Amino acid sequence: MATAIDAAHVTYEAPDLEVMEKFLTAFGMVKAEGSDDRTLYMRGTGTQHHIHVTRKADKQRFVGASIEVAGYDDLVELAAKPG
Repeated sequence: MATAIDAAHVTYEAPDLEVMEKFLTAFGMVKAEGSDDRTLYMRGTGTQHHIHVTRKADKQRFVGASIEVAGYDDLVELAAKPG
C-alpha cells in the first residue's frame, strides 16, 4: 500500500507578499532564494529549499499541499484513490 513519506510544501495565494513574509517570519521561516515579486518561497530550518509558497493573487486562499512519496508507482497508486 502506497503512503506519503512527508509533506513537501504548502501553497497559498495572497494579494500582499510582504505581509505574508512578515507573518511567516514570525513563525521562524526565512525567505528562500528564488523568491520574486510574483512568488514568495519561505524555508524552515531543514534542508528543503522551501516549505511554503505564496503566489501573488487578488484574494487570499489555500491552493494545495505537495507530498513526497517513495517512487512513481506510489504516486500513481495514491493518485488513483478517491478523495
